[in-house]
Amino acid sequence: MTTVAVHVHPDASSARGGETLFETVAEEAFRHYARVWKPGTLAVNRVYLRKQILPWFGSRPITEVTRTDVQRRFASLHTTPAAADRSLPILSVIFAMFSRAARRCRACRCPSSRACSATPGPG
Repeated sequence: MTTVAVHVHPDASSARGGETLFETVAEEAFRHYARVWKPGTLAVNRVYLRKQILPWFGSRPITEVTRTDVQRRFASLHTTPAAADRSLPILSVIFAMFSRAARRCRACRCPSSRACSATPGPG
């Protein structure tokens, strides 16, 4: 499995307890996947991120975005199934990156997994 680093810039945290914003993790995911995705895929994914995902989740701490929130967003896209289809893999890589960082943080016993900027290892 690929090792992914989530480095949270101090200015990128919300005012609420220094929690990492969804937007911050999304940008880290896009920086990582820029090496993996073809240029066209990266460009299309950035547009969907900007237009379909960030308006809903971007300014929220990622720990506060729930499965129900994501399900509601997808339900709201029922008239544009292509947007839902494109958004799903983007959300998937963002949450996968955050989950790896959170697991790594718990393993290293950081004081708060909500604001941790630990570098996740494989898995």
